[in-house]
Amino acid sequence: MPSSLLQQLLARDPRKLARFPAAPLDRALSDWHRLVNAPPSPAPATESTLDPELGPAYAELATHVWRAKHRLGDAPPEVLRRALRHLDAATETLRRLDVTTKDWLNEPYDPGLPLKVIAFQPSPGLMRDTIIEVIRPAVLWQNRLVQSGEVVVGRPVTD
Repeated sequence: MPSSLLQQLLARDPRKLARFPAAPLDRALSDWHRLVNAPPSPAPATESTLDPELGPAYAELATHVWRAKHRLGDAPPEVLRRALRHLDAATETLRRLDVTTKDWLNEPYDPGLPLKVIAFQPSPGLMRDTIIEVIRPAVLWQNRLVQSGEVVVGRPVTD
């Protein structure tokens, strides 16, 4: 079986091939031998190893927490403080489960984003298409999209 060019080069003593400082070369050689002799790593998690039931459940839970957190603006300060404490704890628990939400509010709209545009609305004062309202956030679980976001995009007013 033919060996790779790197294996052929490392089969010889590298100190005879070029002049390198000894300490970095020794570290590189030991790292190379450790990698070559290491047991194979377990296969990364794939779609088939993830429980398909959990993704939508996490997305629904994350959406409810996100909505509650963003709709508390009119509550009295005491109620707001208590509710936010519980919502922050729920958000932290979701983060530990590797569930994240993204809403892109007030950011420029790009058609490549994982969003469903509910409406385009003319809005004065905008220079480009901007997300002006979020109906539902995008939810990612283990860095995989499990729920697309739903937004309203503001468009610059043209005369």
